[in-house]
Amino acid sequence: MTVASTISLAATLYLGRALLSNQRAGDSYEFGGASSDPLTPTATAPDWETTHTEVHLATVAMDYLTASAFAAVVWAVFAGINYEGDLIASLLFFYVINAFFLVIILRDNVQLYIFPESILSRKKKLPNSSINLPDQLDFFFQGVLVTSALFITLLYTGLAVLPKPSMHELMHAYVLAQGEALLSCVLRDMCLQVVHRLQHYNYSAYLSHKTHHLISSRMSCFNGTVMDVPDFLFESYSGVFLCGILKHAYMPQAPPLNMWSLLMVVWTNTALHSMNPLACVFLNPALDFFVKGALAHAVHHLEPKKNLGFIPWHHFARDGYLRDVDMFNRGMGTRLE
Repeated sequence: MTVASTISLAATLYLGRALLSNQRAGDSYEFGGASSDPLTPTATAPDWETTHTEVHLATVAMDYLTASAFAAVVWAVFAGINYEGDLIASLLFFYVINAFFLVIILRDNVQLYIFPESILSRKKKLPNSSINLPDQLDFFFQGVLVTSALFITLLYTGLAVLPKPSMHELMHAYVLAQGEALLSCVLRDMCLQVVHRLQHYNYSAYLSHKTHHLISSRMSCFNGTVMDVPDFLFESYSGVFLCGILKHAYMPQAPPLNMWSLLMVVWTNTALHSMNPLACVFLNPALDFFVKGALAHAVHHLEPKKNLGFIPWHHFARDGYLRDVDMFNRGMGTRLE
C-alpha cells in the first residue's frame, strides 16, 4: 500500500507539473502599489476558469495522496503498538511528528513551484515579513517540540492510542478518526469565536496573540508555527483538549483519543497556512469541497478583524466565498476565481 501511494503521489506531481507548466509563461503581473490596478495582467491572460479547475483538481489529488502515503507508512511501522507505559516506544513517535511537519511543508513548496502565479503568488513578489528566517526556524522547532511533547504524553499515559485497522477496516477507521477530528475542529472553532475575537478587539488580550501576526501576506506552512507557546497550544489544540474532556465525561467506556484523528488535526493546523488558497485543510472531502480554510485564514492575516473563527462557515454561501476571493486577490495580487 505504501509503494502504491508513493507511486500515485509521484505520478500526480508529474502530471500536475505537465498540465500547469504551459500556463506559467503568461502569468506575469504587476504586484504592489506601483500599479493602479494590481489585478490587471501585464501579459496575455490564460483561461482563468480552466486554470482554476486544473489547480483545484491537482491540489485535491496531491493533498489526499500525500496524507494517504504518510498514513500508510505510519500504519505499517508505528500503528498497533502498545505505547502506554513504554517510554522508549512513545519517544519514537517524536520522529513521526517531525516527519509529518516536514512532509506537509514539502507539499506546500512543491505546489508553490508547479502552480501558476494567477492562483498562488510567489513569496518573492510579496512584501517582506516582519520576522526573519532564524526566528521562523526557532518558532518552527518550538511548535514541533510542543506538539511532540503533547502527543508523546498522551500515548505514554494511555490517553490516546494508535490502532492498526486491518485492510478491510480502513474505511471504517477513517470515518471514526475523521469524526473525532471534525468534532475537535468544531470545538476549536467555538473557542476561537470567543477568545480569538477578544484577542483582536482588546489590546491586552491581543498581546498574547500579536506574535502570530508578524506574518501577514507571506503565508506558508513553515511559518504557521510563529506563535508564543500558550497561544500555540490554545489555537492548535483547544479542540483536542475539549474533545478528550467530553469523551471522558459523557462516554467513559469509549476508547481513548484516536491518534489518527490527532494527526489529522496536525495536518489541519499546518495546512491552514498553506500558500495555496485551495489547499485541502480538513482531509474531509465534503468539507474541503465547500470551504477553503487556507483562503479564509489568509484573508484573516490580511484583514486581522475578519474570519476570526477556524471553520469558514460563510463559504457555504457563495457570496461569502466570493468576498474572501476578492480580498485574497487584492491582497496577494492573484487572479483566483
